[in-house]
Amino acid sequence: MKNIKLRLIILLLLIGLIPTMVIWYLSYNSARDSISQEIFKAMDMYVSTIDGRMIGYMENRFSDSIIMGRTSEIYESLEILRDADWDTEDPQWLDRLPILEGYTSFVVEEQAINLIAITDAEGTIVFTNTRQSEGYSLADRKYVQEALRGSSSYNDPTKPKILFPRSFVVSAPVRADGTSFGEIIGTINLFIDDDIIGSIIELGESADSYLINADGVILTDTALGGRTYDAARYDTIDTMAVSILGEQIRDRNHGFLDHAEYENYMGSDVLGTLKITQFGFDPVGLVVEVEREEAFASLNAAIFNMLLIGIVTAIIVAIVGIILADRIAKPLQKVADAMPELLRSFMKD
Repeated sequence: MKNIKLRLIILLLLIGLIPTMVIWYLSYNSARDSISQEIFKAMDMYVSTIDGRMIGYMENRFSDSIIMGRTSEIYESLEILRDADWDTEDPQWLDRLPILEGYTSFVVEEQAINLIAITDAEGTIVFTNTRQSEGYSLADRKYVQEALRGSSSYNDPTKPKILFPRSFVVSAPVRADGTSFGEIIGTINLFIDDDIIGSIIELGESADSYLINADGVILTDTALGGRTYDAARYDTIDTMAVSILGEQIRDRNHGFLDHAEYENYMGSDVLGTLKITQFGFDPVGLVVEVEREEAFASLNAAIFNMLLIGIVTAIIVAIVGIILADRIAKPLQKVADAMPELLRSFMKD
């Protein structure tokens, strides 16, 4: 009887638990896929917003530099300095300094620019809104060289700066009479702090967002980990995000957008949205990441509840199985016990 009862208990347990486990597995996968899709959808919307803000911000700063190079406060001051043979102690130039200070201070406050530097036709700084670094030569800077040739330009965002290490620089020519075809008499340079660029792409406290180049150089400080300050252009990372985006950056695939699950630079499993955006004139990679543990926190709680339900279900099924098996086994055992006597009676007949 014990053998029959045990088999019945096992059978009833399997009948009760297997469907429960299948339903749990299917529900888990369905919930996980739904959560992933919702997270990526939200991240896509955010990334698109960042992309527009990044491009718009850069375009505005380039426009600002061009407009400033054509304002009378700037070009008339440089004309006076040129006529004084670039003597920064000339009285007429000194009389212009309050005008420059008032104008540049207004622009710095309105446009969130941390420094404005004006150079002469040789690339030497003749004025800054902070009145520091005057006399320092920027002649070897590519962005100044481009501006002196007549083109708006910017510094290489992947290389650390020596004079202003935490700045992105936009440069434009200053022409005599403020015309678009006059003699170039200097340059106007807008230094934008890295923190301003970082704030444009900042996602929040619970997630991470940053820019990288094709080689994995971080172009903005991260929101998490050990690269939250002074990491831009100095640190590199090597993750799946870099591998995916690096190829797309080199191909200048501006329309690229993808999702991936991978291990980030801190060793945490994350859900990442990867997009090509524009930093200055060049494509760069925008990475937005959310830790998997956080993303699936609600699902993990649901799994715990489902496990409790499964355990309770298993206990109930076991109890019911034991009771049913006992009730079923007894009649079967009686039949089994009576079978020899029935066979003997049948043989006699």
